[in-house]
Amino acid sequence: MRVDDLPVPTIGGDRPTTERWPAHLFIGVQRQPVSSYVYDDFTANYDDPEGDFTYDDQQDFPYDRYDLFCNFHGLTITSGTNDPEGRFEAGHVEMTLDNRDGSLSQYDASGRLVDYFPGRALDIWATIDGEAFWLFSGEITAWRERADDTIEAEAFDAFTRLNQKVPQWNPGYYGDTVTERLGKIRDAFFYTGPTRFDHGTVTLHSFFTTATPLEEMQAVALSDGGILFTDADGTLTYRDRMWLLGRGDQPEIPIFSDNVCDAPYTVWDSEMLTDDDVIVNVANLTNVAKVSLSARNDNSVLRYGEHTLEHTADQWISTADGSDLANFLVSRLGDAYLRLEQFSLHLPAPHQDAWRVGIDRRLGDVVTWVHEQAATTGADLLVLNLIVRSINHAITPETWVATFATSRTVGSTIVQRYDRTTYRYDQGGVYVI
Repeated sequence: MRVDDLPVPTIGGDRPTTERWPAHLFIGVQRQPVSSYVYDDFTANYDDPEGDFTYDDQQDFPYDRYDLFCNFHGLTITSGTNDPEGRFEAGHVEMTLDNRDGSLSQYDASGRLVDYFPGRALDIWATIDGEAFWLFSGEITAWRERADDTIEAEAFDAFTRLNQKVPQWNPGYYGDTVTERLGKIRDAFFYTGPTRFDHGTVTLHSFFTTATPLEEMQAVALSDGGILFTDADGTLTYRDRMWLLGRGDQPEIPIFSDNVCDAPYTVWDSEMLTDDDVIVNVANLTNVAKVSLSARNDNSVLRYGEHTLEHTADQWISTADGSDLANFLVSRLGDAYLRLEQFSLHLPAPHQDAWRVGIDRRLGDVVTWVHEQAATTGADLLVLNLIVRSINHAITPETWVATFATSRTVGSTIVQRYDRTTYRYDQGGVYVI
């Protein structure tokens, strides 16, 4: 578990006596207090004279969460997938559960809705050697009981609670810092989940809006050049422009490869991609007070043609802040860099122990990609550093596949080769951001 993580909840329920994987998966759903006796259920007298039973007697479930592990047929957890401007999508869980015994039904014999309805918390984590690793924390949004005695359930993270339509409102005061504004939005809509916000760079305007709380938070993030996402433990997180340096709670930078045999971790289904979808060499920014400015990377325009980013409702006040943001965007996004569209780790694969490195990956982690390829000067070794931007766990009782995608390259190590440079044999280069 990482330093800033919330503790995992207590959990009860059936589990197999032996588990064949070194990682133990926990699927914890919040339950309603169990009604042992309910008025008019014909099994107990209303206010029994001896005091044994009372009207709607409630027996509390003794744990925070109930474990669905023995019922699950399969589940997927998806988080991340930012667009070129940095808007992350909500984390999402889909799972299929066995309900032949009726234990996961939403209704009792009288047809009353008693449990597992939308709004119940869902927490998913895994343990390895007793250490817990968060995978998802959110709430149930759909619980579908199917005719084949299975349950199809869905859950989303904190974004779903903030994505509510609201009438016109004012998100904060003129001159708010980013962290102040995000906190005011959180408090205005009584969001009580955990949050972790960087301070940010710009100061912000005050104005009326009809945007949802989530849209407003994302607009604040874009106005500062940062990113907003929900971490695996359910913490709503804002990272400023320094997110390109990675996360401070990352234990180590793992090294992955698709074709270098002695790399620590071998992956499957890798797709390396260099495209112009994320190139920005002209940034035209207009804030909510209709102050406009722009920045241009002429070297990039000559090389790739013009790729323009238009912002029409930035919230920065100072033109200096706006100019810094525009220059940051065209300098960071003005060139074409390799990124990984995806690569997959098969965690139960027998030739490598990939359990911990696959499970303990978070949005914003730095990973190193090593790839041997043919080049104009002969075979070259790419050693690149990239940021994890999306994570997908596809889990069944038989297999567990973790698939990741990354941002564009944020740093590299240049390896000098014997007889091709003036340097000594295979001299390592310098990691740069």
